[in-house]
Amino acid sequence: MNAPEQILRIGDAGSKFKHWTTTEDAIFREIYPQQGPQAVAQRLPNRTLASIYSRAASMGLKAPAVSRRWAPGKAKWRTTDAIDAEIRRTYQAPIGSGEVNDLARRVMRPRWWVCKRATTLGLITPRFKEPPWTEAEDTRLDALTARGHTTSVIARKMREAGFNRTETACVVRMKRIGIARGGDGTEAWSATALAKLMGVDSSTVSKRWIPLEGLPAKKRGTDRTAAQGGDEWLITRDGLRRWLKDHAQCIDLRKVDKFFFWSVVFN
Repeated sequence: MNAPEQILRIGDAGSKFKHWTTTEDAIFREIYPQQGPQAVAQRLPNRTLASIYSRAASMGLKAPAVSRRWAPGKAKWRTTDAIDAEIRRTYQAPIGSGEVNDLARRVMRPRWWVCKRATTLGLITPRFKEPPWTEAEDTRLDALTARGHTTSVIARKMREAGFNRTETACVVRMKRIGIARGGDGTEAWSATALAKLMGVDSSTVSKRWIPLEGLPAKKRGTDRTAAQGGDEWLITRDGLRRWLKDHAQCIDLRKVDKFFFWSVVFN
């Protein structure tokens, strides 16, 4: 007697099945045409509705008319006293986007439906406004901008320091409190780092701008071997600013990090 076919899980724990087995297909053919996708999802809990719809299309199966209300965008979601109570309880305190997503998962309803139901219940939909900046955040932001980092690097380093701020939030805050990117002109970059800021290939800086266009640079003095690319070039902020005055034709303003570029030009 043949043993039942085992449904194998592919990938890490928590991942979805990637391949449909003959056992699953047999269950699918038996249930889907009669009871629809929801019944299949209950019988095969490791399959999402999206994968069930896709499999049905590939197998040429159609759900009964009564189940088509579950089609994407056409679901008729109903509320209950328990769901309304959970929405009211959650909206009583200031909440963010993450809490609304968690609420939607708890009540098993789409996020848009939860927000709409909250409005119907007379609850105020949160605006997800960022919390006020603290003195510690401003100090960290000031220190990072003084080093000449790009805004994306500043945002990343802010997050690494435990301050959850987006790149846009950092730029707006810099403008609001008058933090000027730049510093005293002693900052320096390697050819590779400068190339990223200027939106060009690293060879453009090391093989054209420095030897042919006269960009001031000096060797860093590292022990990098020829296989590693050799010793790195070092370009200072003051040297770059002086060079830019006479070599504007080398720069494509569409590609540069504009905040970095203008901070260099105007110090």
